[in-house]
Amino acid sequence: MGGGVEGACLAMMLTIATSGGIGGFGLGKERSVAVGNLPTPLRQEVCDQFTEERLAKLAATSAQRGADRLTYVIGLDMEDGKPVEYRLDEAAMPPEMLDLIDTMLHTGE
Repeated sequence: MGGGVEGACLAMMLTIATSGGIGGFGLGKERSVAVGNLPTPLRQEVCDQFTEERLAKLAATSAQRGADRLTYVIGLDMEDGKPVEYRLDEAAMPPEMLDLIDTMLHTGE
């Protein structure tokens, strides 16, 4: 695969922040990840899962915030300088995406 979508993904900065959760105790931190710096298998999974189209679709079906719900704010800083942010209720996110977030947050620690 050449440049195009894959190239844009590799240049992407993914920012993950949380809020809410039981008693307001989300993950409590914001973390930015340079997708191009991730190990190869993880990088490909992130490129496949965190597309603008997929995140927009999940955000559109995400439930409104409620008591004790964890909300993820996923920001994509694309190479062209166009930042995009999505608010996703944890319940609207597929398990494989949540697992990837956990893996990314612990990579390099």
